Amino acid sequence: MYGVKLDDIKVNGKSTKVCEGRPADKPCLITFDSGTSLMSVPKFATKKFIEAGIPTANFVRKCNSEK
Repeated sequence: MYGVKLDDIKVNGKSTKVCEGRPADKPCLITFDSGTSLMSVPKFATKKFIEAGIPTANFVRKCNSEK
């Protein structure tokens, strides 16, 4: 696994501002694991994604074409 400092994540070219306002002593980090197709992000980031309507492993949205 590799952990790196994250500045932002964009969805459809739009900033999620997931790392906005993080204190310097607690940077926004993301973990890449070559053994999985998921990203590991902290709980504060998951909460921001859900608030923005961005699907996560625990927050599923139907596609616009689904009824």
